Amino acid sequence: FGKSSCSAIAAWALEHSGKRPGWFVGAESLNLPDNGRRGDGKLWVLEGDEYPACHWDKRSKFLFYNARHVLLTSGAHDHVNVFPTLENYLAPFVELVSTLPEGGTLVACRNGEHLARVAEKSPVRVVWYSGGDSRADWWATAPIRESGVTTFTLMHKNSEVCNLQTTLLGDHNIENLVGVGALLLENDALTPSDFSQAVREFRGVRRRLERLTPEASLPVFNDFGSSFPKCRAGLDAILAGFPERKVTVVFEPHTFSFRNRNALHWYDSLFLGAGRVLVLPPPEQGQLTHEQVSQSEIAARVRASGVDASEIRTREELLQAVKDGSELVLIESSGGVLGAIPEIAAWATGVSA
Repeated sequence: FGKSSCSAIAAWALEHSGKRPGWFVGAESLNLPDNGRRGDGKLWVLEGDEYPACHWDKRSKFLFYNARHVLLTSGAHDHVNVFPTLENYLAPFVELVSTLPEGGTLVACRNGEHLARVAEKSPVRVVWYSGGDSRADWWATAPIRESGVTTFTLMHKNSEVCNLQTTLLGDHNIENLVGVGALLLENDALTPSDFSQAVREFRGVRRRLERLTPEASLPVFNDFGSSFPKCRAGLDAILAGFPERKVTVVFEPHTFSFRNRNALHWYDSLFLGAGRVLVLPPPEQGQLTHEQVSQSEIAARVRASGVDASEIRTREELLQAVKDGSELVLIESSGGVLGAIPEIAAWATGVSA
């Protein structure tokens, strides 16, 4: 997780500093004009994906990229339908870092689950980063949050590098900014001043905690909740940013991981802290070959964790449920949410304080 955000931040920072990079980002950045561009310089930013290239070639996509430097954000077990065990999942990451050429760099998150096991296979220098752990090579001071702006100092070991300001929510985004800063500054791709200015102007990525109602008193956030870490990080960011609000989570278990019986235990802690969860039906494609759990099983597991959960089957039911007492709406899905997202945002925009 964090791949699209980090790729978008890195590409924007290089573009903002006049490097004219090429890039390929698998999500829509609010700063970049396109998802991909050839570029005029020697720098490329590629979002790497561990998912298989296609049905007839099971190699992970990032193994085709001939990477020189790698920013590794996490090794948390995901895509359990394709990688049934943790060893299966980590294998392509180990292969990726083992192919890094002389002069390359592996930048890895100190808090990233299982990354030590991957990094030990790296033939190149390993640079560790963290959102707040001063034992890492690159880290962030305690953030100051005021009026929707977060300020912190980017540190390299014991030295202050630059001050950073961002409107992005959540500790995970601070961690992302530190990781990108480590990647670019370790390799002298730009100056600390250039990076600081670019971060200040970075507006985020669509469907990554994107606020759909920026002027409304009732906030609606659209987040790409495709896995446990992404969904949990999104909810944690909202709970920290709006501690006084009861959060209504609209959850669509769209990915195979969320629908897989082997991941049912995720729901024991996925929504802790939320006021209520509206559980939408899982998609039907692939349900016969991926040990799919039912909507009722998911909702029951969430309720067993102590969080109120309701089963929602139609767009009309969803809209009515959202309107019934919501103080803040967090949409967590990589799917279409029954086509209701524009209507939810339009309703919230018209709500008076």
